Amino acid sequence: MKDLFVRPPRHAAVLSFILWAGTACGPVADLASDTERSVSADDPALVLLDSVPEIMKRANVPGLQLAFMEAGQVTMTAAFGYADTETETPVTDRTVFEAASLSKPVFAYAVLRMVDRGEWDLDEPLWDILEYDRLAHDERARELTARLALTHTTGLPNWAWGDTPLEFNSDPGERWGYSGEGIVYLQRAVEARTGLTLEEIATREVFEPLGMSDTHYVWIEAFDSLAAIPHDEFGYPADRRMPESGNAAGSLHTTATDYARFVTAVLSGEGLAPETHEAMLTPGADLTGAAWGDDEEAMTHLFWGLGWGLEQGGRGESFWHWGDQGTARCFVVAYPEDGAALVYFTNSENGLAMGPALLDLVFEDDQWALLWLDYDRYDDPGHVARLAVTHAFVEEGTEAGVAEFERVKVEHPEVLYEPDVNSLGYLLLGREAVDAAIWVFERNT
Repeated sequence: MKDLFVRPPRHAAVLSFILWAGTACGPVADLASDTERSVSADDPALVLLDSVPEIMKRANVPGLQLAFMEAGQVTMTAAFGYADTETETPVTDRTVFEAASLSKPVFAYAVLRMVDRGEWDLDEPLWDILEYDRLAHDERARELTARLALTHTTGLPNWAWGDTPLEFNSDPGERWGYSGEGIVYLQRAVEARTGLTLEEIATREVFEPLGMSDTHYVWIEAFDSLAAIPHDEFGYPADRRMPESGNAAGSLHTTATDYARFVTAVLSGEGLAPETHEAMLTPGADLTGAAWGDDEEAMTHLFWGLGWGLEQGGRGESFWHWGDQGTARCFVVAYPEDGAALVYFTNSENGLAMGPALLDLVFEDDQWALLWLDYDRYDDPGHVARLAVTHAFVEEGTEAGVAEFERVKVEHPEVLYEPDVNSLGYLLLGREAVDAAIWVFERNT
């Protein structure tokens, strides 16, 4: 395996619209050291190494870590940019990133291993295991099962405030609806039956068997120095999330190398009975009619298995998932037919804005999942314009910001809607640019 660490430029401009002052240096390791296959100009490793720094620069993504797989094996890992722009700490192969919703497939795998041992039944009512007080007011809670939770057909919302009662958006099994709350209920039931915490379950079922030594659902002391700092859309550092207890829907912290070990296991079926592995990657729900996204054509190509999104595209069938923690975003896609896969993690709100460009480097496919998710692309004129306005206000002052704001309103009238303007105003308040914030807020009156 080629272990490639691309170091960032030492004196890149920090906290500016463009975080990179130049292209990254070459890898420390020599590509020629890969003895498994010859390296050519169109080799995916070279394509990624040559292209990723420029895409990051244009997308305003400070740090990224990725792993690329071919024929079911990891053939390249790479790290780019900064884990922390304030200290100029570089991303390395040991830097830990938030996996966000990439937490869910890992939990699904753990549950399915328990199914194989006869310790869990996918169709057993969760209520028979744990009477969940947040659902005690609704009889439909008695119909919820692990299968419904893993295929996102519980009818529950994605998230509800705190420990408030959960209200159904649809009847259980009626239609697909992405739900972190459904995953959490399943987690609570698994913990109740086993007497173990999520971290203990995942360690037993996933982390130790697959050698994922840098992966945890809870914060550990080593993460104090290893974990990347999240960054907002404009490149400013944000607070790290440091979970004291595990959340199966979103608290996983990991590295691209570790997560690639997991993807490799899913591709091969390692650790699962053949019929269970097949069920994991078999559509259990389709996304047509889902109250999520508005690309109807994309939805006809998308389905959900047991923990994974599934796609039927031009390159063949794939399984995929995205992660969005706001200021940390990531994506994974894998093709069982030929064992190709790519997983990448970023410490940026712009991490999914570069998704289509990154995947297009190595896969000739429709990427229906990314079309359906509908994140702004890094080269979208509106996205670029919003960043330019913010940069002008923060880095050049109120006068420059006002001029850029007015220019954008004329040249891109479809940009800077009320929510965008309010977000800019609050950002400026946070940067103690009070006069600029007042001017911006007045534009929405």
